[in-house]
Amino acid sequence: MQTAYLKTDGGVPGRFSQEINFKPGTYQVRFKAAKRTDFGGPQSFDVFYDDTKIGSYTANSGAFVSYSTDTFETPGGKHTIAFVATTTEGDNTAFIDQVQVGLPKPPEPPTLINAGFESPAVTGSKIGPFTDGWTFNSRAGIHHNGGPFGTGAAPAPEGEQTAYLKTDGGVNGTIEQTLSFAPGTYTLSFKAAKRNGFGGLQTFDVYYDDRVIGTYTPSTAEFTAYTTQEFTATAGTHTLKFAATSTTGDNTAFIDQVTLTLSE
Repeated sequence: MQTAYLKTDGGVPGRFSQEINFKPGTYQVRFKAAKRTDFGGPQSFDVFYDDTKIGSYTANSGAFVSYSTDTFETPGGKHTIAFVATTTEGDNTAFIDQVQVGLPKPPEPPTLINAGFESPAVTGSKIGPFTDGWTFNSRAGIHHNGGPFGTGAAPAPEGEQTAYLKTDGGVNGTIEQTLSFAPGTYTLSFKAAKRNGFGGLQTFDVYYDDRVIGTYTPSTAEFTAYTTQEFTATAGTHTLKFAATSTTGDNTAFIDQVTLTLSE
């Protein structure tokens, strides 16, 4: 029924800590965090083992998301685990719960927020710019089954909504999300379809940060499964992005059911 919270208010960052009596070994801190949704901005924070930083995080979702720190070695004895806010401006809050210190777990892929584009719930469509897990620019958005694209949009393969990427007036749609990765080799899978009965084919690239990991042109109005090339992520924050590349016409591609998989 309760959580901890970290605030930055008046330039003073929040902090909480606990001294723990360790046995010698390798450990990892695991916890869940969420942002405050009704006020202020995202709160970033660091996690420390004594004076060693073992992770930096930004709670970007109003729902609690699982995080794990880097592993750390201890010779045993009493040492301090601390959570320290790092945002320097504004009145920002992160909520933290279910803190555990234990043996390292195998890395897991970060959790994509709103992977099926079911939020925000719309009855027709919603065009960017807006952010809901993903950040949509002014030529991207969310479409509900039976919305304004009508029979030109196939029903969502997952849930009732899909994302879409348009090229309109020479401006290309983009959808992106920033995540905290554990080191490893990953692939991104998704389903995509073209708009039927209007416009041309929409091509788009998928990016890991500034690297293109796949180029796609959905050629059918039925949703088809795609998987990017493997990409190697370093520990830390990285951005996944879908970016339309058509340069002429009014073209649309629909995207849904995005999955991030750790290969090794």
